[in-house]
Amino acid sequence: MISTTNLLKLRKSFTAKWYDERPWLEYSIKTNSCCCYFCRHFSALTTSSQKKPQTDAFVNHGFQNWKRALDKSKGLDRHAQSQGHILTASNFTVFQERGRIKQNVVQLLDKNRIEKIRRNQERLTKIASVLLLCARQSIGIRGHDESENSLNKGNFIEMLKWASSTDPIVKSIFEESTRSSTYLSPAIQNELIKIMAEQIKRQIAEKIKGQAFALMADENRDNGGHEQLSIVIRRVVNADNHKYIIQKYFIGLIRLHEFDAQTLSNEIVNYLTNYGAKLDSYIAQCYDGASVMSGKCSGVQAILRQNHMPNGIHIHCHVHRLNLVIVDVTKHIDCDQSHLFNEIQVLKQMLENKKLSSIAELYQHMKSLEQAFQRIMSMVKAALTIPVSSSTCERVFSKMHLIKTRIQNSMTDERLGDLCILSIEHDCEINFEQVIDQFSVVHKNSRIMLR
Repeated sequence: MISTTNLLKLRKSFTAKWYDERPWLEYSIKTNSCCCYFCRHFSALTTSSQKKPQTDAFVNHGFQNWKRALDKSKGLDRHAQSQGHILTASNFTVFQERGRIKQNVVQLLDKNRIEKIRRNQERLTKIASVLLLCARQSIGIRGHDESENSLNKGNFIEMLKWASSTDPIVKSIFEESTRSSTYLSPAIQNELIKIMAEQIKRQIAEKIKGQAFALMADENRDNGGHEQLSIVIRRVVNADNHKYIIQKYFIGLIRLHEFDAQTLSNEIVNYLTNYGAKLDSYIAQCYDGASVMSGKCSGVQAILRQNHMPNGIHIHCHVHRLNLVIVDVTKHIDCDQSHLFNEIQVLKQMLENKKLSSIAELYQHMKSLEQAFQRIMSMVKAALTIPVSSSTCERVFSKMHLIKTRIQNSMTDERLGDLCILSIEHDCEINFEQVIDQFSVVHKNSRIMLR
């Protein structure tokens, strides 16, 4: 409540409505006086002396003569018309305008920065998507001559140029980017290809986590004369169509320099360990008939089973027999034989009138009954997981020869492996936002802002 002062027995006090037309007015309850906010905070030297500041009550001790507050010769209006107040009001207006300009500049700069980041991300996404297209189609990326005067700069540059005729974002890559930040160089291509391949590897690693799977491997020579070991894993998925319940994933190529069994075993173990796969989850390993791979005592399969994959039974490519597999698999399934026998008797009666032509159809039929037939389902899954042959690795080599041809044989082993993964694993989608984020972390906005 505003206090009052008894002046000459006339009860007068400060009135709140005085604020309405006087934005400069401020009142102190403690001193029961009012002052001028403008003059106290934005006062300037008087124009007469340029040395002395204002000295009236509205600046120093405060105005308290409420009886004459509205008196034009002594009160609030007289102060508002004084030269000192007019000058400080002008200073306050300038101060406000400076604040608005500063805020607008900051907002404008921030808005421009966000827009620039967005455009840079769009450009890099276009670049990455063209690289992915070339990899998916197993076509060459670079050209023999990518200079400015070249008539054919390779599929990658030519695709971008073709797209620039209809896509303004792609057009800006060539027109608005500086010579040092077009991000079309071979080094940037390799980085983006590697990031996308690593993203697919993470997706596959997530799919096989906690699952039983089989290992397939085979060796072949690429068009550059380098020996490459193809690594493929196989597992069973819960799919509605029995044609798709078996999934095989290509996870990479291993460049071989030595070819003895121990070296090959170490290379496979190191690669799978770095990939994040648990070696005790492998229930089978399938190789060709070469003694270094399939040798009973000192081959790769024997070394891996003795030291790393205790459950990984060896399947000789092309000579696999289902009954032997079932026998070997059951040795590694921890179950009570009497319970297993009971499950078989019950299931036999249930399937008496069913016409099932494959283990895959049996698996599809039993999916809804898995809780009741856990032991049998474990055996069925294991039998489906174990490969009949390593032909999938041969398909990998077909892709490898399409990517690394006799003409394009100078690419590094890492680039070759990444391109093979992008070309083969079509089912894995690429999240370009994650690609740009990871790329920006590596480059830390060194040339263009991406985050």
